[in-house]
Amino acid sequence: ASSAAIGSIANARVLLQRGLRVNPTAKDLWLQYFSLEFHYIQKLRGRREILQLGLNKKGLAETAADEDDVESSVQIPVIIYKNAIK
Repeated sequence: ASSAAIGSIANARVLLQRGLRVNPTAKDLWLQYFSLEFHYIQKLRGRREILQLGLNKKGLAETAADEDDVESSVQIPVIIYKNAIK
């Protein structure tokens, strides 16, 4: 992902987390935070699929690293959901 896209996701996370610290019972904030992370994972998965098409052009180590990024990111919405229903 480009540095601008990473910066945008990081900035969005910071804003949502600040809002949730101030108002931890705001259902709309929890929903938007979950949605942000879910859509980000979908974007990562799409990127992984595109990169796998070009597997012949890059090494297996790079592909494995990309898969690790996606798999570790999948846990974020689950954690958000568990915190939202507390």
